Amino acid sequence: MASGDRLADAGRQRVFQIDPRWLDRYAPRINENLEYEWHYRLDAPVDVQVNPAEHDEWAWVTIDEAIERVWSWTNREALEALRSVATP
Repeated sequence: MASGDRLADAGRQRVFQIDPRWLDRYAPRINENLEYEWHYRLDAPVDVQVNPAEHDEWAWVTIDEAIERVWSWTNREALEALRSVATP
């Protein structure tokens, strides 16, 4: 972590129904999740190396395209909020 890099709590939480495809990952009768939004700011651009064994369909896209691509409404909402503070 560089000296000016920082992790910041965005101050937003979301409760959402867990997608039925993922319910087996949770304890019985757990069907909601509480999500906290955090942002990590970098001082400067960095070279990111993606592990192809972990990610096979990644792409660098604009924030607008990312908003269109994500299937999770919570991710979309977080990206929209980020766009509102990142766009002058």
